[in-house]
Amino acid sequence: MNDTSTLEKNLICTKCSNNTESILDEVTIINHFQPIVSSITHSLVGFESLCRGICKHCHRLIPPFELFKMLKSDEELFIIDKIARKTAINNIGSLLSNQNNFHLFINFDAKLIEEKIENPESLVDLCKENNIRPQNIVIEITESRPCDIDILKEFIANCRNYGFLIAMDDVGSGYSNFDRISIIKPDIIKIDRSIIKDFDKDHNKQIIFKAISSIAKKLGMLLLAEGVETEEEIIYSLEHGADLLQGFYFSRPAEIDDNLIEKSESKIIHIESLYKDFKIERIENLKKNYQIYENTLSILSFLLSGRTPEEFDLLLENYVDKHSFIESLYILDNSGIQVTHSHLNCGLCNVKSNLFKLMKKGESHVYNDYYYLLKDNLFKKYTTDTYLSFLSGNLCKTMSKNFQSENNTNYVLCMNILER
Repeated sequence: MNDTSTLEKNLICTKCSNNTESILDEVTIINHFQPIVSSITHSLVGFESLCRGICKHCHRLIPPFELFKMLKSDEELFIIDKIARKTAINNIGSLLSNQNNFHLFINFDAKLIEEKIENPESLVDLCKENNIRPQNIVIEITESRPCDIDILKEFIANCRNYGFLIAMDDVGSGYSNFDRISIIKPDIIKIDRSIIKDFDKDHNKQIIFKAISSIAKKLGMLLLAEGVETEEEIIYSLEHGADLLQGFYFSRPAEIDDNLIEKSESKIIHIESLYKDFKIERIENLKKNYQIYENTLSILSFLLSGRTPEEFDLLLENYVDKHSFIESLYILDNSGIQVTHSHLNCGLCNVKSNLFKLMKKGESHVYNDYYYLLKDNLFKKYTTDTYLSFLSGNLCKTMSKNFQSENNTNYVLCMNILER
């Protein structure tokens, strides 16, 4: 291994490795392309153009991060940025002109938009030269540092006037924060790899992803999971609302040829089959667990029916530890007031002091939906969405059911269920 490493170093010339002057005369700019897949149409819908360099002397392929570190000024970055877009459109032009359903994703750095006040007309001219519709071009806005919002908004408005689509890159990282979504109003939101990595093992990341997905859908935007590398990351991205997928799983950035397209399409078919099996198994497990939860709630409400309020606490205390999925039990009256203590599963729950509040007998739950839906028998049972429990700090959902006490007074039994 050391001999190979030494040989590789000897093949690298100082023109590209230790260059102290401008590299514009030493490096040829090329483009590699990474497939973008739609979970809506189950098909390949486009490619992102990614800049690479090739040393004119040692012919070494220079990856993007190394290439950009070699630049000496923003002026060089601006020139290379323009070269990369031109070569990208020239290279993929025939494919886009023949495939109206394909899209080319091109990066625009917001700081260059601010400093150079770029005009999308040059991009329009390139599209005309290559017989490409602007509607097939997605302009990705990347913010490596904060920029003038008014200039950015003007640039985006001009792009939209020509028909270009807008994507917001690296959401969840750097300067691509949520306030930018309302300003840029992108057609596509790209979730950063930092959120996607080990997504299937991290419930907190899943909650964040799902929240961004919900925002995107309510604002009429598509959500792209960027940097998917494993089957598990793709499955969970799809499960939590991804509309588009991009990453090494489908292909590393490469030159576009029939092999790249066929490989991507084969992966799409495979993922579709995997997701179908995953979904069937997940639904079966949900049905099975829900039946267990519902039976438990029915048994407990039956045991409470006909009892006096004074007996409620003892019964809940004796029952709460019977099932490992129960986080806590408590009862509300018809005014939304808690009439029992909050009984926690002792084997699972420790209330977090100061940060999380343990609801006590006599406190009000009138801010909870299940109170309003059950208090007038509008529903007999109700299950909430998943939330962070104020009792223990665990992710839970609450199942509630009406029952009547000894004197036929209505009460609401609440069972908090741990989300596994």
